[in-house]
Amino acid sequence: MTLLCHNLMNNILDFIPDNSRYLNNFQQSCKLFKSTVQSRLDDIFWTTLEEFLGKKNCEGLKNNTLKKLIIPRYNVWDKRRWARCSPIECSPMHLECLYSILKQNTYIEEIEFSQGTSFKYSEDKKVAQILKTNTTLRSIEYSRMYVSVKPFCDALKHNTTLKELSFYGNAWGSMNIYAISQMLKVNSSLESLCLSESGVDNNGLKLLASALKENSSLKYLGLGTSDEFGIESIIELAKSLKINKSLTSLSLGCNENGFGDDADKIANAMAKMLQYNSTLEYLDLSLGRITGVGVTKLAIGLKNNKSLKDLQLRYCKAGDDGARAIGWLLKHNTTLKSLDLYDNYIGNKGAMYLYHGMVENNTLESITFSPESEDAPEIEWQTWNLLRELAEQKENLIIHHGFGHDPI
Repeated sequence: MTLLCHNLMNNILDFIPDNSRYLNNFQQSCKLFKSTVQSRLDDIFWTTLEEFLGKKNCEGLKNNTLKKLIIPRYNVWDKRRWARCSPIECSPMHLECLYSILKQNTYIEEIEFSQGTSFKYSEDKKVAQILKTNTTLRSIEYSRMYVSVKPFCDALKHNTTLKELSFYGNAWGSMNIYAISQMLKVNSSLESLCLSESGVDNNGLKLLASALKENSSLKYLGLGTSDEFGIESIIELAKSLKINKSLTSLSLGCNENGFGDDADKIANAMAKMLQYNSTLEYLDLSLGRITGVGVTKLAIGLKNNKSLKDLQLRYCKAGDDGARAIGWLLKHNTTLKSLDLYDNYIGNKGAMYLYHGMVENNTLESITFSPESEDAPEIEWQTWNLLRELAEQKENLIIHHGFGHDPI
């Protein structure tokens, strides 16, 4: 409507000759009318947008100072109940105002759509279309929004500036993962992709593994909190990481069910990959229920690895046997800086294995191996004293314990 009125006024003014002595008053009236209408339309535009985005966001948009745009889920704060209420309904007018801003955007670098907001397919498509030409957006987060993926993937085949994309918490099927995998084969700029809690199953992981063989830009891939990965898909992923030279961080942390009966086989597949991969720096296998057998395989795979700096094995079942393998690893590995073995059923014997490994290690900076489960074996106070003395001797080493991972 704004554009229509603007064009109408311009057409009228162009029709009237500049030197017309008889129509000067009419020309001035048209200019005044145009200015009045434009001002009123601007007021309506910003009022509508403020209803949707909130006052703070709109002030930043007006001043061209807003770097991160957060699309709120709620527009009312009930101070009496200390709770948010009245979920925002994304009306067509709200979204048209948002699209208008994004089309002209030269300063917004991040957009975060709060969880619970739901767009129609046609609306997702409009936002995605903007990505084809936008050159300033660096990060988009769609958390628990059940967004339509294909339009975004089509747009990202053309976009060369977006660096981070998160679809955290979207319950999808294999078709959406297929669209993402096809995009990854073509896109050469995306560096971070989060698909945690997005229903990536065995088939979906195989599709992503295939894409990683061709992709050369992705550095972080988040696939956490899933229990649907099988040994077949993990083997495919491990094979792709022997070829891929860009990925530096991989999160495969499971939900409470872990990797099931395949846990140690999966650990073995990742261990074999680590013998060849030279770029991965962060690996998260937390909640995988990997036992001492699997942890031993990982330790062997990491003995000569020169890239991995951070290994996360929280809530696994390493036990004292796994701790013995890690202690042996620490005597040989020279790149690992952070190791999380929190709640791994490591008892006093296992703690001593770790202690002797740390004595000979000069590169580890942080380690956590405290028990949490009620049935976890106890670590004697004499052992904790030895660990405390070691942490004091090694200025760069922090040994964590307790629920809050406090240093000893």
